[in-house]
Amino acid sequence: MVRAGGRRRSRSDSDPSVSTAVDFVTLSGKKFFLVPSVVVFVQTVSDLVAYSWKVPGLTTEVTHRTIELFKMYNAMSCDLILGAGAMATAGLKSISAKHLAAVAQAISFVKQALPLVEENLAGKLVPLHRNILVPQFRSLARDLDEHHKCIKKKLVKIMQDRLLANLRVLDSMAESWNDDSPSQNPNPQANLETAETAETAAGGANGAAGHGAERPEGGEPAGLKPSQFARTVTKQVDVLKNVLCPLLLREDLESIFGGVASFYADKCLEAFAALPASRQLHCDARAIHDCLGDLPKEHGAWESLAKLEQFCATRQNRRTFV
Repeated sequence: MVRAGGRRRSRSDSDPSVSTAVDFVTLSGKKFFLVPSVVVFVQTVSDLVAYSWKVPGLTTEVTHRTIELFKMYNAMSCDLILGAGAMATAGLKSISAKHLAAVAQAISFVKQALPLVEENLAGKLVPLHRNILVPQFRSLARDLDEHHKCIKKKLVKIMQDRLLANLRVLDSMAESWNDDSPSQNPNPQANLETAETAETAAGGANGAAGHGAERPEGGEPAGLKPSQFARTVTKQVDVLKNVLCPLLLREDLESIFGGVASFYADKCLEAFAALPASRQLHCDARAIHDCLGDLPKEHGAWESLAKLEQFCATRQNRRTFV
């Protein structure tokens, strides 16, 4: 049911505040990278379940204490990370994305283990006690699921706040882009029509447009690179990707980065459409689109990426004929 793997170690190679006892454990075919508290938790639960098998008369008491142990672990991990209690008790300067990822993986593992523990204990309970205790397992499962969702929402919210902060300086930065583009249309009304055309065309785009579509011929001039805005945005996304991908399950990565990709594509499209056409704008839009396209994500995020892809293509085609 549970198998440990990898070399044993006491501290994370890259972050001493996130330590692990083994590289990973496998539960029900899923690989989990765990912090030491989960290893201690699993050992304690295993001991309690073993008592119930050795002394069946203790099953009711063991079940009650096991439920309380799950509740305690869930509540304490929530207080320490989402509630930032670890900054006071463990001396952390901040709660990083890596800390959030570590507790997300821990809660995901506990969620996966809960039904197996219930199966081991509930069958040995007398009907009266089973009717009282089994609903508590259901309630606990909902609490764990809600905690897990809150962690993922927190990670998405961190990235949303970073993008909004970057977008605040985009208008002033874009003023210098107009000077470097001889192909730019000086007519503001024409620029507005270009943005509207991009948004209209984007509405009919399908998800396949986000899957690595080829760039239009006659692309950017040699030497044109993404601006500081685009470099900052893509770097922040890449940093989060490098932190989360080694730790989380694929389904969690798709949920988190699906939310990030959808928000980034929608907000960037909205901001870019309000700016005059320029070579730099197209370069930035393409860089951000490609960065988001490389993320693991849910299928729903491709709709937003398709709109950003269509915007890139529409701006490119418009610039070609100006």
